[in-house]
Amino acid sequence: QAVARRFTLQSQYRRHRHAVIVLQARYRRLVQQRIYIAEKDAAIRIECWYRVIFAARAVYHLRRMIKATLIQKRWRILRDMRRLKTVVAATIVIQTMIRGSLQRPKYRQALIDKKEEAKLENQLLSLQKKLEEA
Repeated sequence: QAVARRFTLQSQYRRHRHAVIVLQARYRRLVQQRIYIAEKDAAIRIECWYRVIFAARAVYHLRRMIKATLIQKRWRILRDMRRLKTVVAATIVIQTMIRGSLQRPKYRQALIDKKEEAKLENQLLSLQKKLEEA
């Protein structure tokens, strides 16, 4: 009888001990799981802030680059417009010189013709006066 009681008590003790061990393991697992989840959430928040800061820096540099590009573009436009004005002015001068050189001989010829015509007209008038006087 004592042996049977001892056997039942030992088996009951083993079952309780096993149950306590299982409960402790589950509790420890739950605690560790909560710690892991908290650490994971903290890591995610840190990564999120890092990405936000990195993205903000990237946007800042991108905006600076865009502004620099805009300034460069406007400077090039201004420089090219100045160059265009000087080229247009030079073109006008060249065209004026070429047109003058093309028209000058025609003008000289027309002037010579006009002088000859005037000379002939004067001669004609003088002859008409002589004819009237005679």
